[in-house]
Parts: sequence; structure tokens; C-alpha cells
Amino acid sequence: MSDTLNLVELNLATLQQLQDGAVFQQAQKLIQQAVADCESRLGEKRPRKVVIQLEIEPVTSLIDIDEEHTKRILDGVKLRLQMDIKCPTRKTIKFDCGVGEGHALLFNPDNPHNHRQAGLPLTFDGEARETVPLSA
Repeated sequence: MSDTLNLVELNLATLQQLQDGAVFQQAQKLIQQAVADCESRLGEKRPRKVVIQLEIEPVTSLIDIDEEHTKRILDGVKLRLQMDIKCPTRKTIKFDCGVGEGHALLFNPDNPHNHRQAGLPLTFDGEARETVPLSA
């Protein structure tokens, strides 16, 4: 049995070998989500950002130099990747709302721009058939 280790230098090309490719696949999914957001919101011109952050933490130990002195040496590092996608926030139109009892917000489902505007009933032969909102 051989005691040789199969060590690979970490770089952008070898990133896909970490955790049997799971890290690379997660990054690919974030890229796909950014593109999907672009497709679903063609009018949103702000950029989508896929962030891949490497956290590298030193692992050290102390060695004795002599009876009175020690020296800290670097044994290696702990590596963690943090990945995130940042898409522009989604906003609706501004809705005009009234304020009711108990701090309730009141809105007009027929007119989002004026909660006070009533619809006009259309009548035929004295019978109400349909309510149509007034134009603003």
C-alpha cells in the first residue's frame, strides 16, 4: 500500500473537484438563477451578482525552539466557500391606501391609485348588471 497523497492545487480550474463537484454545481445553479431572473424581468437593468467568497482560516501550532522560546508555525488552513446571488429587489406600483380602525390598511381592489374612488354601476332596465371603475 502506498503512502502517497493525492493533493491537488486549488485554483479556478480545480474548483470543480471540491466535494465531488458539489461546490461547483452550487455555483452553476446560482449563475442559472441570475440568468433566469434576467429572463423573467427584462425591464430590470440593474445587474445580478453571483458572489463566491473564499474564507481561509490559518491552522497553527507551537514548536519549541529552546527551553524558553516557542514559535508559532502554519500547519495549513481551513477553507470554506460562501456563495450567494444578489438580484435587484422587486417592487410593485405604489398603492393608495386608507387607514381604518386598529391601524388597518384599506385599499380599493378596483383602483389601486385611489382607495376612495367608487365604481359606477351600469344598469339596464333598472337592474344592476356590472360595476365598472371610473378612470383616474
